[in-house]
Amino acid sequence: MDDGMTIAQVAQRTGLTAHTLRYYERAGLMLEPPPRGDNGHRRYTERDADWIALLTRLRASGMPIAAMRRYAELVRRGRDTYVARKELLEAHRADVGVTVDVGRGLFIPVVRDTGNRPLAEIAGDLVGFRKTALTGSFRERDLQGGAITLTLHTHDGIVFAVPIVFPGQTCALSLTAPRSEVVQDGSGFAVRRTATIGLAYDHRFINGRDAAEFLGELRTALESPARFLTENG
Repeated sequence: MDDGMTIAQVAQRTGLTAHTLRYYERAGLMLEPPPRGDNGHRRYTERDADWIALLTRLRASGMPIAAMRRYAELVRRGRDTYVARKELLEAHRADVGVTVDVGRGLFIPVVRDTGNRPLAEIAGDLVGFRKTALTGSFRERDLQGGAITLTLHTHDGIVFAVPIVFPGQTCALSLTAPRSEVVQDGSGFAVRRTATIGLAYDHRFINGRDAAEFLGELRTALESPARFLTENG
């Protein structure tokens, strides 16, 4: 039997490496081992490829391998585990580390559960972080558990920054301070305010296409803040 996709084809489709695909299998993340063709090589089905795409999204969210393995186990057990699966996903919150530097060293406190909280409440956390940074009184738990880090570069003259992906995370986002830029506007010119966003990510877990789509969605939100604030409180 030689139907299905080779590991090279799945790697090209998902943006993962063949090494990562083999690791997913060894780690018990696949619903079942891919069948083998007549030559003994793996032959992935469409169901396998769709599942790998889901694993990629879970990993990109910062979900630990152990939690992904647990999720796969629940899926294997069937529909009766729907509630348990939902609870596992809800438990994996969007916790975002944000760089804070007030001249007394760099801190990266974590804003908890950003996906389920109003923007005004998150802004309050950020103000509180700056106050805490001034006294250097962060607790260890304040700095742990981030799934992604947002690095802020607010000094004048910085037009682009390449963030570093921290251990235990899969990506980091950089944001520069707004600046004025002259752009063509019809037959004339206009001045607009711009900021640069950048994304560094671990290509073993994040597809470049998904990263680009994420940046596109973020750009849309930043360019239409009134709509974003309405939709996110």
